[in-house]
Amino acid sequence: MKDLSIIFLNKPKGVISATEDDKHRTVLDLWMKMHARKEVFPVGRLDIDTHGLLLLTNNGAFGTCYAVS
Repeated sequence: MKDLSIIFLNKPKGVISATEDDKHRTVLDLWMKMHARKEVFPVGRLDIDTHGLLLLTNNGAFGTCYAVS
């Protein structure tokens, strides 16, 4: 079983809440630039023109629970 990773990331404007995109920077692009690669994905989403707190996690059950809440 993998260790649970929960990352709190301040998403700036102009970055999308996606794991990959050919046209825009993603939250994972920001994370990979700052830290070693971890298998994480965003919980929920923020629009490209907004900024704010976004959670990243490596646990699907945790992500689903909080994205639906």
